[in-house]
Amino acid sequence: PATAARLFEKLITDDRVDFVLGPYSSAVTQAAAPVVERHGFPMITAGASSESIFARGFKNVFMTYSPAGQYLDGAVDIAKKRGLKRIAAINENTLFPKDSIKGSVEKAKAAGLEIVVQEEYPKGVTDLSAILTRIREAKAEAILAGSYFQDAVLLVKQAKELNVSPKLIAVTVGAALDSFGRDLGKDAEYIFGSSQWEPNPDLPYPGIKRFIEDYKRAFNRDPDYHSSSGYQAGEVLATALQKIEKYDRNSDKDRERLRETIRGLDVMTVNGRFKVDPTGLQIGHDILLIQWQKGEKIVVWPDQYATGKYVFPMPAWNART
Repeated sequence: PATAARLFEKLITDDRVDFVLGPYSSAVTQAAAPVVERHGFPMITAGASSESIFARGFKNVFMTYSPAGQYLDGAVDIAKKRGLKRIAAINENTLFPKDSIKGSVEKAKAAGLEIVVQEEYPKGVTDLSAILTRIREAKAEAILAGSYFQDAVLLVKQAKELNVSPKLIAVTVGAALDSFGRDLGKDAEYIFGSSQWEPNPDLPYPGIKRFIEDYKRAFNRDPDYHSSSGYQAGEVLATALQKIEKYDRNSDKDRERLRETIRGLDVMTVNGRFKVDPTGLQIGHDILLIQWQKGEKIVVWPDQYATGKYVFPMPAWNART
């Protein structure tokens, strides 16, 4: 975060860039936001989803992701529909995981589910066994985890080691990455994860097929949602600039026109819909829930984007072949 604040200051004052796009992660974006706000530079954030950033009254910060509190909406919906009652909610104690689990817990309680364990763990955690033991002792039927990649992988590995076998495990960041399947192999099976986007050319987003093809040609792999949301930020910026037609980075009036044009956009992009509320919070984009099945990520929620049906319940670790 401190490095981001310093670099955004340098970009604007020393390098005199015309435009800035947001960095990755909510914590880093939160540090950059006051800098762009002070200089009046509109910033489309292609890698941040914490609602708390957008509750601070910034006028120049705009979100592309679905908000953090929505990441596990699909998992909560499935838990409710399948009659689960006892939920464990855990998260890394940094900005995005905190916001994601806060929203998940609120929605779970509203759905009549009981939170039997709620725990935080530090960034860079290397052992979740104590938390997992408490989850097993509490007889939790589902685990909702506000995670990044490393702790999501750790959660699954140690759940298997300790034979912690709820009927559903869902993580925020982690499971939507191809490396999740590569690192865990068969142990990734049945795990649910949040995704902002998947490289499925049948999703109803304009330009998605060409984007996937061009990306694979350039990088020899499928794009993930980090790539598509970065591309979306460029699309949104270009659309806004076309609308205002001329732009001078030294003009307060032009920067204000760009800012208000971005705020008023309602457009479909490669990454889905972009529409923000007056605070810059994203209200148009739909979050997806994926599940690993037979070595592949399958979109299972919501119904209008599903590419397959979810498997439930997750088999116990000691009952798998």
